[in-house]
Amino acid sequence: EWEPALEYHLRAAEQSRRRFANRDALELYRTALQIAPRLVASSAPAELIERVAGIHEAIGDIHLLLGEYDLAEAQFREALELAAAGSGPVSERWLRLHRLLATLEERRSRYDAAFQWLHVGMARATAALRAEMARCHLLGAGIYFRQGAYIQAMEWSQMGLRLAEQVQSSADKAHALLLLVALRER
Repeated sequence: EWEPALEYHLRAAEQSRRRFANRDALELYRTALQIAPRLVASSAPAELIERVAGIHEAIGDIHLLLGEYDLAEAQFREALELAAAGSGPVSERWLRLHRLLATLEERRSRYDAAFQWLHVGMARATAALRAEMARCHLLGAGIYFRQGAYIQAMEWSQMGLRLAEQVQSSADKAHALLLLVALRER
């Protein structure tokens, strides 16, 4: 019963994450990764690839949260490789992983590397990915702000706000407005 076992581990891992039991969640996700190959015969290949990419992304998220940047990067890169192979290079996951890798580089204070990830992802994004594009712009605006490049930060914040308004994302609109207020005080 590998399918129910995988679902059980994924649900238990998510529950552990919600309770901030991050090490338990990591262990459950790792077990899910061991179970996933057993579903090759019963699952559609693209669906299984997408699920495994999601597991790697979730593991990377936890490592990023814990400040374990090398481990997070390895997981995000694995998920990105799977996302590119599974649903094509311009999926929401593909773009989100570029943003997550940019976030990782930002936390390492490698701002040029962060912008490389953002530019590569955003250059191939489609109009359907406006919500994720808004988050990319807001991340870039924050990096520009920290670097003291206030004009670029303003431009990226305004673009992020426009995209957030188009997709009606209250959280992203609030983030953009907070950045714009901080920039106006400069």
